[in-house]
Amino acid sequence: MREHHKLTLSNEKALAKNWPWDLSVELDIDGLGEEEVRTLKKERAQEMIRLEAKANDLVMENKAMEGTLTTMVDHTARASADGTAVTLTRKIKDTLGETEVIMGNTETARRGKFSRDYNFAYFLVAGVVVVVIVLALVSG
Repeated sequence: MREHHKLTLSNEKALAKNWPWDLSVELDIDGLGEEEVRTLKKERAQEMIRLEAKANDLVMENKAMEGTLTTMVDHTARASADGTAVTLTRKIKDTLGETEVIMGNTETARRGKFSRDYNFAYFLVAGVVVVVIVLALVSG
């Protein structure tokens, strides 16, 4: 790749990643051929499209999370208003990570701790069964 003033096609990508939302950053294209300029502009446009799509995905995930939490708050408030005990839990996984939410008007909700994951219980039972089978084979 041709280098000019320490700008190459790969450096332009690094620049776009460092300042993806600063559209005012101008590329120094002096001395580059028409094909190189076209390639730079195309790569930059593709990166901006990718970043815009990612931003839109994050906005949608945020709206979905907001809707879920609003619904949980509404259900908890209605249950409390009519005297019903309720504990609502939700584990939400998205591109930003995992969010665990617990709401309600019960002691469990006040403690704010999720009950054990059922997978642990399955592994524990499976482990006990394996030990029993091995002991039966060894002694039998």
